[in-house]
Amino acid sequence: ATYNVRGVTSIGTGGSALVLIDGVPGDPNNLNPNDIENISVLKDASSAAIYGARGSFGVVLITTKTPKKDKFTVSYGGNYSINQRTVTPDLVSDGYTWAKNFDESFASWNDYISHPQSINTQLPFSLPYLDSLKARSEDPSLPKYGINPTTGQYVYYGSTDWFKELYRDNVPSMEHSLSISGGSERVNFMLSGRYFHQDGVFRYNSDNFDRYNLRLKGSIKVNDWLTLNSNTDFSSYSYKYPMTSLGGVNAVWRLMAVSAFPVSPLLNPDGTMTIVGAYSVGDFYYGKSRSITNQRFIRNTVGFNASLIKNKLSFKGDFSYLYTNSQEDRKFFPVPYSIKPGEIINGGPNSLSNSTTTENYYVGNLYADYNQKFGNHNFKVLGGWNLELNQVKTMSAQRDGLLVDDLPDFNLATGQNYRLTGGGNEWSIVGVFYRVNYDYKGKYLAEFNGRYDGSSKFPESQRFGFFPSASAGWRISEEKFMTATRGWLNEFKLRASYGSLGNGNIAPYSFLQTIGAGTSSYIINNAFPNYIQELTHCEDLFFTIIFFTA
Repeated sequence: ATYNVRGVTSIGTGGSALVLIDGVPGDPNNLNPNDIENISVLKDASSAAIYGARGSFGVVLITTKTPKKDKFTVSYGGNYSINQRTVTPDLVSDGYTWAKNFDESFASWNDYISHPQSINTQLPFSLPYLDSLKARSEDPSLPKYGINPTTGQYVYYGSTDWFKELYRDNVPSMEHSLSISGGSERVNFMLSGRYFHQDGVFRYNSDNFDRYNLRLKGSIKVNDWLTLNSNTDFSSYSYKYPMTSLGGVNAVWRLMAVSAFPVSPLLNPDGTMTIVGAYSVGDFYYGKSRSITNQRFIRNTVGFNASLIKNKLSFKGDFSYLYTNSQEDRKFFPVPYSIKPGEIINGGPNSLSNSTTTENYYVGNLYADYNQKFGNHNFKVLGGWNLELNQVKTMSAQRDGLLVDDLPDFNLATGQNYRLTGGGNEWSIVGVFYRVNYDYKGKYLAEFNGRYDGSSKFPESQRFGFFPSASAGWRISEEKFMTATRGWLNEFKLRASYGSLGNGNIAPYSFLQTIGAGTSSYIINNAFPNYIQELTHCEDLFFTIIFFTA
């Protein structure tokens, strides 16, 4: 998923904001929504510069709930809902009306010189056939099927609403969540879990989605100056959906557009599939082609907070390990259909495929906070270090000739068409950052941010960059000349910022030439030594005005 908070800010490297979950990059889709306590969006250059090469498109900060001291709480939430489609295309389903428009469109395209001889090469078409459809439109008691005496093939005079064959009206979903939290002055914990299930909209062999979430979060106050904390998050989902002859479930709408002709029914009189049914919703009705996607995600963060000088100096650090395993298993079986009684046509070989992606992500942070006050002058300084390493490994296999429909295992695939591929990538980031805040009497404000970032995604000579920013603010409402407004104007602040942000949102090894595994590949000019980060310069001006608050 992508998150656009600054508009279009790149010419080709993506524009998604950096999402941090409890200070660690992550995917909000893996979160239990009930665990979220706060969401903040950083759009201006001053606040985002501390995130360096990944803050160019803004930053989204998501904070999960923390356990409450001296309070034991158990909460449960559940819901069951029925969902319905919001909009369904209103297509012509009357066979004669559709066929008449089809003939008119074809004839006008050919300057009325000729009429169509077939419907998308699947069904024969002629003007006498159009007359037969008209007769059945006027007299619904006439039969909807016939046999061509010349070819022995079925002839159809139907009026099928294919969207009714594709969709069902009501789709259920349910959710259950449970959380337990408690603690004392020194130890606290929170345990939460969630189960979510949603059925799909399809009438036959429908898709369905299941997700499980589990979180354990807690802290231990070792002594008056040291606190240890841990945050473990587990998420798992399974998505099952029908396959089509063109691939994934979304291809069904393409099949419907080119093959779902209202003149044909789904089934023949003997119960076999029609050719139109086979090439539209047949994969769904047949029910043997299916994909199952499973993902398991776990994240563990351990950290400490050391208050060395109370209310003045503290050190904080954390280390996170994130593991993601995604696997997709697909099996495809062509849909058998019949165009004449006693004859079954099988569309081709079946196939079995599997793809697996494993990701290991390591994140370390170490930083210090220092606060100091000199009379009416207040200073706050933050400085720290960040290191990240990401490793991805992929593998996929495919083979046709599966012997048993219900046992999708490569040991039972005997076809000669097979494929085995793999791959992987690795990247790392290291950076040091700072933030300095200053205010005088709470009226005049200044902030300076910066980060010196290095990324392995760029050539050695271009890997490091410095991204500074600065902002200044003036709380006009605190000035003496604004005394008369104190009764109705609570806050009036002017703030401006300027900063330079980098964009490291590129694929690893983009600066390198690649060579294919073949007999005729060659390399030209080696790497791209001038492949550098895209820079974004931001200027912002803000007014904050608050009226009539208690």
